[in-house]
Amino acid sequence: MKKNMRHLQNEHLIKMKLEGADKKKIQKVQQAIDRDTYGVKQYRTTRDKYTVNEFINRWANPPFIPRRSVAVYLYLGHNYIFEIETGKKKDDVSLEFQWTDHDGKVWKYKTLQGAEKRMCDYIFDVSN
Repeated sequence: MKKNMRHLQNEHLIKMKLEGADKKKIQKVQQAIDRDTYGVKQYRTTRDKYTVNEFINRWANPPFIPRRSVAVYLYLGHNYIFEIETGKKKDDVSLEFQWTDHDGKVWKYKTLQGAEKRMCDYIFDVSN
């Protein structure tokens, strides 16, 4: 059974309309909802990037923020992915993207796209 998370999809449409998005973009999201194909491609467009300090200031009581986080990607429905510096030396600027599911399991990825895909697979339950 696929969770459709219709409320997130409808919220996405409302947000686009309120922000004055292009009618063709709104139509594409509406078609994805109608065809039951709404997923990572559409949900990714709800992403906003914040520095850790901006995130803390915006959300007075934010969730646990991993050490060495440099940015937070916030998505519709208060889903978020942390960008974390993992380099052992000062010159090493290796990054890792970390998402925690509702069960508390931490998922780590080398790319933001990988973390987004896993998050959307979980949220929209495409495992079936």
